[in-house]
Amino acid sequence: MAAEPIKENNEQKLRRAWVHEEETFKDMSEEFERNKKAASTGEELQALSKEFQQLRDAHRQPEVAAGRVAQGEAP
Repeated sequence: MAAEPIKENNEQKLRRAWVHEEETFKDMSEEFERNKKAASTGEELQALSKEFQQLRDAHRQPEVAAGRVAQGEAP
């Protein structure tokens, strides 16, 4: 007999989505650090930094739009 799926309320769903988003961003940050250490040229490092900045900005945009953090505020 299979167990019934747990029903989440809206707050729990939002929390789960937020945790998933934060974990995904943490994984991207760790990958960036590994790639940064492996970069062999200044140009490569600059390209990696620019790409990560764009990912970070996209990640923060919902928080900024909701007014939870200021545009230039550090995470």
